[in-house]
Amino acid sequence: YDSEPLVRSTIYMDEIMGGVTNLVLLLDSGDPEGIKEPAALAEVERLQAWADRQDLVRKTYSAVDILKDFNQTFHAEDPAFYTLPESRELVAQYLLLYESAGGT
Repeated sequence: YDSEPLVRSTIYMDEIMGGVTNLVLLLDSGDPEGIKEPAALAEVERLQAWADRQDLVRKTYSAVDILKDFNQTFHAEDPAFYTLPESRELVAQYLLLYESAGGT
């Protein structure tokens, strides 16, 4: 079966992109601006860390990753700053930059 195009493509997707099956969770804070709250983001980070520890989960990705990337980038790529921004204002600035660059 390994020579079948569908099997090869599935194996490729599994190895390179983390798999062919996705589970998307949408979380509602009850506040349209809730994504900007550091405490809410910390909870998403905690949920994501839990998901990463599950045997069947290959990869997780969320706004937390985007914000950590921005924070590190704006601190001269220092790995010590691969953390969530500490203030709502900084989160808002990073999200504005992300959206301005075409992120959704």
